[in-house]
Amino acid sequence: MRESCDLGLSGVSQTLLVPLAARALARRLFPAAGFADVAAERAMETLGIEPTSVISDPLSILGFIIRSRLLDRLTKRFLAEHENAVVLDLGAGFSTAFERCGASDATWIEVDLPAVTELHRRVVPADARRRRIAASLETTDWLVALELPDAPTLVIAEGVLPYLSRPAIVSLFRALADRLCGRTSVLLYDTFSFLMVGTARYHPAIGRLTRKDPTIEFRSGVRTRADFIWGEPRWHLDEIHDVLAQQPPPVALWSGIVDATFGVPLYCVVQLHLDAPAPGE
Repeated sequence: MRESCDLGLSGVSQTLLVPLAARALARRLFPAAGFADVAAERAMETLGIEPTSVISDPLSILGFIIRSRLLDRLTKRFLAEHENAVVLDLGAGFSTAFERCGASDATWIEVDLPAVTELHRRVVPADARRRRIAASLETTDWLVALELPDAPTLVIAEGVLPYLSRPAIVSLFRALADRLCGRTSVLLYDTFSFLMVGTARYHPAIGRLTRKDPTIEFRSGVRTRADFIWGEPRWHLDEIHDVLAQQPPPVALWSGIVDATFGVPLYCVVQLHLDAPAPGE
């Protein structure tokens, strides 16, 4: 069995194999879920890694499938409504959203650390519509310098914000609002409740990695609905989708109790939109 360290990955980057493996197992373990990710299956085969050696907890696998289905639906909706759109995928890892949702007229820009970007280049065939940027989300200099087509823009931050500190997320949301000002922009991301901060070692899918490398930790979460914009008033809340509400009853019930008590789900996918462009822009 190959380990993530064999792939030249360290720190949080090691977690990218977990959702990839879960999606690769979708057809095998949850054929009735209505989700298949052939690109993920192919990537795991190319890497020489058996998906069940990375993730085996059925509820965690189902959770990743549910998250992907939600994000696919929201992504496809945006692309259907906006021709020649730009998709900016932050902390993309081995995201296969491009393969599952990529409209022929959309431009995809995927951002991740250099080691991840290089590994992706070696494993996934190049495509003229897809560009990879090597950068850290802990800083925003790369975003200021990024060349973006002047078009409606969808930002996706899947499986990355929980690993960033609150100051880093606040800075990122501000920088995105600055950079995307004047264009139609939507931001999709997933987040935990604050109750999950500091609990990565107990997570059934991530815990094994955290116990080996304590730098892999859930560092942020929302406490109230006002937190969903992370202090940047130019972003506005559109939708909240409780990922765990679609799990079997015990998990769904627990998430419902958390939502009823604290006003936010335990784990959810969120859609925001940026201030509308001024008339004539």
